[in-house]
Formats: sequence, structure tokens, C-alpha cells
Amino acid sequence: MTHLEKILSILCLSIPVAACAASAVKPNYDVQVSKYEAQKASIGAADKFTGQVLVDSNFKSDLEDGYSGAMVNFEAGARAAWHSHPRGQTLIVIEGEGRVQAKGKQAQVIKPGDVVWIPPNQVHWHGAAAEHSMSHIAIVEAEGGRATDWMQHVTDNEYAKAQ
Repeated sequence: MTHLEKILSILCLSIPVAACAASAVKPNYDVQVSKYEAQKASIGAADKFTGQVLVDSNFKSDLEDGYSGAMVNFEAGARAAWHSHPRGQTLIVIEGEGRVQAKGKQAQVIKPGDVVWIPPNQVHWHGAAAEHSMSHIAIVEAEGGRATDWMQHVTDNEYAKAQ
């Protein structure tokens, strides 16, 4: 299954569209709508983020070890700590300008419309550019009840080199 097919299959669990009808994934429950007004945004935890981060519009599958995700809003200069995901992560940039970097690799600029795939267990970080805020939708799948392994903060020096 290609990465795109996997994402479509995951989305089909919660979004019934005609394209999903041909999918082998068949939801066993009715359509559920979580109204935006009823959701509570949360401030990114200081042990996981540097700077001002707002985690908004959380969503999660009802399936064991299913997908989960959120819209994450980074103020200029804010970023996630180094971390990895046992089944990888997809980021969909929706606003602003950011950076993503795999451990030991060059940082990459990310902008609206960019879709970022981070392979399973790849240590990485992502966040806003120094002079721009950035928002993305982040999607992960759990494995054994675990979706993210958090590590140390990205140092100011590491972050500066990414700019």
C-alpha cells in the first residue's frame, strides 16, 4: 500500500466520501462530527515544545492503535522537541513557514500545501521559522498504545543552524 493509499484509508475511517466506497476499510459506526466550538485547544507542554504552541482541533480514531492528530499552531521561533513515531508521521502545512529536520540531516523549509512524511522511528523536529508562524495538521498512528517518543529539546544553536 502506498503512503497516499494509507492516508486515504485512515481518513476513510472518519470521512465517508465516494472515494472511500471502493476502499477495503469499512467503518463499523456512523459518521461522527466533533464541532469545532466544543473542542478545547491546549497549550503545548513545556517538556515537548519550545516557545508558544497551541494544539487545536484534536482528532482520534476509535480503533485500538488507530490514528490521531491535531492542528498545531507554532508562533515564530516555536518548535517541537526531538521526537519519533513508531509508525511515522504525516504533516500537512496549512499556513506560514516552518522547518523540519531529521537527526543528522539538513533542515528543510516547509510552506502551505507541503505534505511531509516522516518515516517510522526517524528522530526529528518541526516548528515555525524564526520570523514566521506556522500551522500544520499532524497525523500519527499508535503502536502498542504509543504514538510519540519525546526526547530532548532542540537547542538554540541547532535551531539557528536550521534557519
